[in-house]
Amino acid sequence: MASNEVDVTGRRRKSSMDKPLNMPADLRIVLFSSRSHLQFIVSNCILGRQVFMPAEGSLSQSLKNLGETEGRRVSVINSPNFFEKDLTQQHIKKELKRCVCLSCPGPHAVLLTLDLEDISATDVRIVEELTKYFGDNILKYTILLLCHEGKEEDSSLEDRLQKDINLREIMDKFGHQYHLFNKNSVGAGPLLERIESLVAENGDRFFTNYKYEEIEGSIRKEETFIEKGREKELKKMLCELDSKYEGEELERERDQYLKGVRAEIRKEAERIILDRLGIVLWVVYYAD
Repeated sequence: MASNEVDVTGRRRKSSMDKPLNMPADLRIVLFSSRSHLQFIVSNCILGRQVFMPAEGSLSQSLKNLGETEGRRVSVINSPNFFEKDLTQQHIKKELKRCVCLSCPGPHAVLLTLDLEDISATDVRIVEELTKYFGDNILKYTILLLCHEGKEEDSSLEDRLQKDINLREIMDKFGHQYHLFNKNSVGAGPLLERIESLVAENGDRFFTNYKYEEIEGSIRKEETFIEKGREKELKKMLCELDSKYEGEELERERDQYLKGVRAEIRKEAERIILDRLGIVLWVVYYAD
């Protein structure tokens, strides 16, 4: 074999330390809400499977689920309720650190999930807490997800705005960045289209700040270190695939293998960084 080495993307390079690991493009979505059951409904819809059961209780920890829906690879990160009475401020801050780590290098979209039938002063405070922790720029990447049952249209939303002071205060901060979401939706198409539209409006960039940059840098270093330790394994497996397959079938087998390796390395790197932060990774769930 030539002196160039094979990296986890299947390309040859001079050294495993030349550049950080290239992760597959995915759409990273972070959910915030004062009502955990709304996060469960929206997450299940986006992922296209029942990750959360209807009877599950409140979220006390940040979780990540990976999946593929509407032909797009997605990462859905759920965050705990800022105002859960049983959670201390210290616990909330710890979980926000976990949320940052799980959504690195930064979310493409944040969904502030509200019940259109029951918007409270607590929901208004969530916006304040978001900007307090992430900065005002997070609002550019946030969609106000107004959950409802039955038929709801923009015209009836205008009527609600005249009567609901809490809804009006929140809408003033987001303007057109909202989406009406039916709790009984069986497909994520319209919601994903709205998210993709927001991503395009932001120049295909994701949200980041110094917190994300610091943690992502640490994760990338760990990925490179882990990858280097698996170089022999990668070379051997890729050579075996080369000898067994050819053409399009070879490309499919290589892609599938490398996709799995990338996920394993990323998961291990995240676990190491979270461990350094004193946070356990066992609450992260990965799709098959």
